[in-house]
Amino acid sequence: MRQTVCITSNQNNKMKRLFLTLITIVAVCISLFAQDKATSMTLNVNGTTRSMLVYAPADLPDNAPLLISMHGMNQDAAYQQGQTAWETIAAKEKFVVVYPEGINKYWDISATTDNKDLNFLSAIIDDMVSRYKINTSRVYLSGFSMGGMMTYFAANYMDDKFAAFAPVSGYLLGGDPVKSSRPIPIIHTHGTSDDVVTYSGINNILSNWAKRNGCSSEPTIVTPYPTDKPNSKSSRTTWAAGEAGVEVVLLTLDGKGHWHSNDGNGVHTSNEIWEFIKNYSLCPQVIDVTPENNSFDLPATTQEFTVKFNTSVDISKIGIKATLGDNNVEFVVKENTLSESVTITLNSAPADGVLKITLTNIADANGATLEELILTYTIGEDTSDNSAATTAKKSLAAKIAEAETLAESTSSLKDNAIAQCIETLNGKIAELKNFTSTSPSAYKKAEAELTEAMTNLEESIKDASNHVLKITTPNAAANIWDWQMHYKLSTPLVKEADYTLTMRVKGSTAGELALWPIDTQSSNRNEWGNSADVQYLNAYAITTEWQTLTWSFKTLYPLDEFDWVFGLFNGDLYFDDVKLVKNSAPEEYLINEDFESDLSSQWEKVSYQSLTFIRTGMSARVDFMAALKAANEAIEATTDITREEAVEARENLIAVVAAAQSFKPEVDDDYATEAAKVIAATSLLTQWIGVPDSADPNFYIYLCFGQSNMEGNAQPESKDLTGVPERFKMMATVDFTNPQRTMGNWYTAVPPLCRQGTGLTPADYFGRTMVEFLPEEISVGVINVAIGGTKIEGFMNELVADYVAGEADWFKGSMSNYNNEPYTRLIEMAKKAQMYGMIKGILLHQGESNNCDYSWIEKVNTIYQRILTDLQLDANNVPLLAGEMVSKEQGGVCYGHNDVIANLPKTIPTAHVVSSKGCPAISDGLHFTAQGYRILGRRYAITMLNLMGYDIVDDTPISNIATDNVQVVKREYYDLAGRAIEKPVKGICIERVSYSDGTVEAMRIQVK
Repeated sequence: MRQTVCITSNQNNKMKRLFLTLITIVAVCISLFAQDKATSMTLNVNGTTRSMLVYAPADLPDNAPLLISMHGMNQDAAYQQGQTAWETIAAKEKFVVVYPEGINKYWDISATTDNKDLNFLSAIIDDMVSRYKINTSRVYLSGFSMGGMMTYFAANYMDDKFAAFAPVSGYLLGGDPVKSSRPIPIIHTHGTSDDVVTYSGINNILSNWAKRNGCSSEPTIVTPYPTDKPNSKSSRTTWAAGEAGVEVVLLTLDGKGHWHSNDGNGVHTSNEIWEFIKNYSLCPQVIDVTPENNSFDLPATTQEFTVKFNTSVDISKIGIKATLGDNNVEFVVKENTLSESVTITLNSAPADGVLKITLTNIADANGATLEELILTYTIGEDTSDNSAATTAKKSLAAKIAEAETLAESTSSLKDNAIAQCIETLNGKIAELKNFTSTSPSAYKKAEAELTEAMTNLEESIKDASNHVLKITTPNAAANIWDWQMHYKLSTPLVKEADYTLTMRVKGSTAGELALWPIDTQSSNRNEWGNSADVQYLNAYAITTEWQTLTWSFKTLYPLDEFDWVFGLFNGDLYFDDVKLVKNSAPEEYLINEDFESDLSSQWEKVSYQSLTFIRTGMSARVDFMAALKAANEAIEATTDITREEAVEARENLIAVVAAAQSFKPEVDDDYATEAAKVIAATSLLTQWIGVPDSADPNFYIYLCFGQSNMEGNAQPESKDLTGVPERFKMMATVDFTNPQRTMGNWYTAVPPLCRQGTGLTPADYFGRTMVEFLPEEISVGVINVAIGGTKIEGFMNELVADYVAGEADWFKGSMSNYNNEPYTRLIEMAKKAQMYGMIKGILLHQGESNNCDYSWIEKVNTIYQRILTDLQLDANNVPLLAGEMVSKEQGGVCYGHNDVIANLPKTIPTAHVVSSKGCPAISDGLHFTAQGYRILGRRYAITMLNLMGYDIVDDTPISNIATDNVQVVKREYYDLAGRAIEKPVKGICIERVSYSDGTVEAMRIQVK
């Protein structure tokens, strides 16, 4: 006997969708108010003009949801729009977003009667109903910081207007009133390092809301979260829904501060909010149906069908009809008053066939109505390919295969606890290989049992693995000493004695680590920079691979504390095998810490900001298993792939996985080596996913974007306009008239490459150098979308409209070439290019307009992740190359931004910095000369080629790529302190050469 259950409401009823399709023209006419951009609007509320930004998708249907997103104190609607980026989600999910503006950038969270802002929110809802016919049962409220406080305030006084609430980094201070008239769903997002509205109080607040809602008193915690992002430092705490059917959720962003998170490797706040709130409505909602949804083993004697709602409904007004095929089925209803459930009892057991139960006019006590609900049960076993039973059975089979891989790959481990978990897992595998049922729920239950056994094995491996000290920083601080980890010695070191400290170190990203031993008993302690109690030992570069660092030193003071400083580091830092010996007695360890036992009180962190540290298991076996899992997923996802190169890559990966599964390591580090092989083979396959047969694997395509230097500021010279290899192509991203080019077509890459009237860019000599070194059968293409003067925000669709609106006419003219959305143009051209070749990398040169702004890093990361997502690319196959600004030595006025660019690889592991050192620039200090672009472009290429494994050293003299007919007009000399001198003196000095084309070149020279 089988049963399928389909629940439809007035929004997704098939007949209604058909009807809406038939009146498409009418729907389009009604949606005249909808727009593609956020629009500034005003409302008169109690005699006061209130402002707001409103976004509604152009294809918005009737009865769409509404989200109101409130800014923080001293912020505004545009700021909230920029950080939340709701438009992308709203365009896809079809809802309206309103960003209201507070009076004096402030919200009233105190007045409980005639509150101006509560009245404003009510007016917004009424106005959106009038303009867009929004669904008043699906209105949601969210806010950041003080806007989050206002969200909680409205939860107490407007719970009849909003279906769900989503505060971010804000809660009511000075007490925690929980006064809502009904249970309300809440999702709250907060960073643990928030120094404005501290994280410490939120757990208690949400526990009180969970109690008020009747949720589970014991929350479940998932970490890391999201589960598909293993590098995430976030967690999700859920107080499960109780009788009212609403949940309370806390998203904890470990190490994050007071901001709205758009972390590509962790929580994306807006996405998480929408995925939660969209499930709630003020109209009655179904929270349970029995017999169980999608259960095909419905007993033949079952005659009762119960539907449970999240609120009491008037059963006397519900219209109910039961049919079996074309025949009506007689039934009775137990309840006939207000109740949270309706039980329908058939007069006889159903025979084989399709039983359909339809309920209409389901209304709560306030009159909110769920117009229609359909339950469909198919009696008899369903073995069709798309049935729930077949799907559940296939899912269990895939999980069994994954479990077998896990058991086999860990079978050589000798730990007793691990061996016991492997035995349990193998037993469960054997049991479930013979499992049969007609019930999808039974298959799902079996899969859950198998998953639990796998999780137990993975946890036992972590517990038995090598342990390390894990230190987590929330961000890169201003100075190297801003983050510190201390170890206090029991006895001070002997003054003027020789010691050696060694340790193993690695980071989640690149960074720097220094050791500063200190005499804490000194009267001149902790005066960083000129202390007479600190020994400033070497700073070492940290990489993402384990390395052993060594400090050998003679004590100048009776040192009693070791201070490791790493303030410029952002991420997780791992210490292991910390050993200190006195060189005269090397067998005597003053420190011998392998972290296999609990941390002693001698370890402590001392920092100006929040920093966490824990002892944790770290085994390369864990990474190895994750690599195997990803590989098997890639193999499964490419079963239908037919392209010859892709089939070859898939067969290669299958062979690599097979070898890895039989791998027998001697030491833990061997797993890292094997995991690297699996990851590399997986990347070779994933680059083919979605690639059409028309794409030439020997046509390498590179996306270029940025501002004026990528656009091209130098006039091409004769050597730049001739001899361009036919193997080097450019795709026109706009229409040209001189030379004649059509957007979207390929041409030999004779400059200009960006737009008509632009000049030489780094992309020119990037491409020429690439084809110089690559095999002859390989061609190179570039797609250049760049706008002089643009901030990085110009490539963020959620910000670009407001940004362009406030700029000069000449800038608006440049942006208009791309319909004011250069990112969209870049993606459009890239998708077209993917029909011809393979995207192999991204070139960025931008930053002058974001000079020294460290938020630039996260914005670049956001754009990079979007490119990868929109084009279905893998970061391991598509590195990001970022070029430096004009250097200080060449007179650069934005050279300080090079320090920001240097930190980019710490956030984006696949990002690489291209040096501008020695690249000549013109007198404005912003732009390179033609010679400078040639050098810089060549460096982009050398960097890319080396990443591809070509191991090329750029030994081309600058004179070989010099400008045409350039003469030296002046030579100046300076000492190392920057003071002018008449002529070079013995030793090292600085020579500054000025050329006739305006080029200025500065270099160090040595005079013997």
